[in-house]
Amino acid sequence: MLWVVPLMRGGRRLKEYYLFKDYVTPWDVKQYVYCPMIPWIIHHLGVSEPATESMEEGSVGVEYKEEIAKKLGLPRPWRFEVELIDDELGVRGKIDIIAGSRSLVIVEVKRYYRRRIEHFQAQLLVYALLANKLIGPVRKALLVVGDKVRELIVDKDLLAYAYKLVEKTWNSILDEKPPLVNQVSGKCSTCWYRRYCLRVLLD
Repeated sequence: MLWVVPLMRGGRRLKEYYLFKDYVTPWDVKQYVYCPMIPWIIHHLGVSEPATESMEEGSVGVEYKEEIAKKLGLPRPWRFEVELIDDELGVRGKIDIIAGSRSLVIVEVKRYYRRRIEHFQAQLLVYALLANKLIGPVRKALLVVGDKVRELIVDKDLLAYAYKLVEKTWNSILDEKPPLVNQVSGKCSTCWYRRYCLRVLLD
């Protein structure tokens, strides 16, 4: 699909418009929150980190997600791996679990525990934004990371925050210049994209 996306800054639309063939995903937003350079590199250089053995081990299927739904006592009906596309926002994503009917519970599942989870929480909120807009009101969003569960009560402020993250991610990707980032040794030293990041910064 080819459509026009306005570049936004501070909630105001700029004069420039860009033709774009793709969507921003909640995964892009997650990466943006972790490090804005990653989605910029992916979309501008056309490279992405190949799946590693640890990534494959950490992936979860529908059976595992069903076990999580049972363990959490989620309201029925349960829907798994629901793909949603919003052309207005330019966002598409696949939600791990949608539970309930009149008020929804959104769940993002990570098999293993992580110390940093803020970027996963951002991903979850964009899923909540999609579901709230396209299916029905979202009451709660759950982030399952290993055996830990973080619960967020979804309100208009959190949805507005998710919208802002989508806007910032779009703006970063559409900008011809790479984003300014603060290098964090704990992140950069183990980042697969570091080789491209250094090349971009040196250009």
